[in-house]
Amino acid sequence: MNATNLLKSMEGQWRLIRTITSRLQPLPSGTFTGTATITSRSPTSTDFAEEYLYHEDGDFLTDQGLQMKGQRNYVYRLSKEQDQISCWFADHAGKVEYRFHDLTELENKKESLYTAKATPHPCGNDHYESQYQFQCKANMLHEWILCYTVTGPKKDYTTRAVYSTLASP
Repeated sequence: MNATNLLKSMEGQWRLIRTITSRLQPLPSGTFTGTATITSRSPTSTDFAEEYLYHEDGDFLTDQGLQMKGQRNYVYRLSKEQDQISCWFADHAGKVEYRFHDLTELENKKESLYTAKATPHPCGNDHYESQYQFQCKANMLHEWILCYTVTGPKKDYTTRAVYSTLASP
């Protein structure tokens, strides 16, 4: 599967379960449960062949039992120049703000399993390392996992988000 086909197969609605493990107090650990919807839209920059708005919405339950609502937007873009996906931060209305990371080294690990590393992302003095894993069935994306390791003076946590198929467009 190439990046173009992978991005197209990400479109749809996904069940999302994200586990957050914080190593800094008082930042909480817990689980975010909700949905992520990825929809195709016209590219907002001529540098990209395709663009998809990612929107997640759900509830974060801390290990201490506190619950809060959460939502977030990103934009996934496919480069015109090469078969590569990039992820961008987006505001509440879906307007692209700035680049988060590029998916690199998309590799077929075995028949239906693909992995991709993401370029590192600095956030002030903190540092994000990300890795994707894609599980396919019959050449269609069935489940994907996104893991972050975040380290630095203000942040020290890991996340593991599992996206499983709910519906397709």
